[in-house]
This record gives sequence, C-alpha cells and structure tokens, in this order.
Amino acid sequence: MAESAYINLVEQSKHQTITLKDLAEIVEKYQSVAKKTGAQLGWDYNSSSFPYKVEEAQIENASFLLLRGTNEKYSYILMGVQTILSNGENNNYVIQITLLNGCTQGDKNKAVEFAKFIAHQVEGELILFNGRKMYFYKRR
Repeated sequence: MAESAYINLVEQSKHQTITLKDLAEIVEKYQSVAKKTGAQLGWDYNSSSFPYKVEEAQIENASFLLLRGTNEKYSYILMGVQTILSNGENNNYVIQITLLNGCTQGDKNKAVEFAKFIAHQVEGELILFNGRKMYFYKRR
C-alpha cells in the first residue's frame, strides 16, 4: 500500500507557491550539498546520500519527479506538487512525497530525509508518513 508524506506551505513559509521545477531545483541543491560534504570528507558521499536518478514522469495527466534507485537497496520515490483550493479564494500548495508498493526500507529512510530537507528549504509544515507533524517555519 502506498504511503505519503506532505509538506504544506503555510502563511509563514518562505514560498507561497511552488512548481515542479522549483522542487527539482531543491533536489539538485540537496545533491550539491551532499557533493560538497563528500569533498570535505574525501570520498564520494553523493552516491551514498543520493542513490537515485531523477526523471520526470506523467501519471494521470499530472507531472511528478520520479527518483529511480541506482542500486539494489533503493527502488523509487515519487514527488509531486498539488494545488488545493481552500475558502474559495486562496490556493494552498502541498508537496507530496509518495512511496509506492515495492519500495524498500532504504527508500523510506531517504524519503524522510528528503522531506525534512525540502520542508526546511521552503519553511513549511511537514506531515510524516506516520502522521506526525514537524514545523520548519517560524512560529510565534
């Protein structure tokens, strides 16, 4: 059964809107940070921290980022952006990270790590796979 984590953009978020292209740029930033960490440590940390190949996929007239595993420990992770109409006026943007059937425990661990990184970058509210919430925006 598929599991999903959600990152909600709230009023206090750094971004009020987000596109699939913006999400792809955040994933590229994650890869860049991992590569720099590896350079500091003197080994190829990027292949361990991001064992995926990023592809754009179309599923039922919607575009998603498909992270396809590059070794046997990882299968795939699906990431997408949704727009939800609320109060008849405002659009709320949600980033969805989905683990489909056949995903490994490694995929779930990486998906949680990516979700936290993305939520931190956009300063959003993260709802994890188990339903718990983490807040990455400034709360009063």
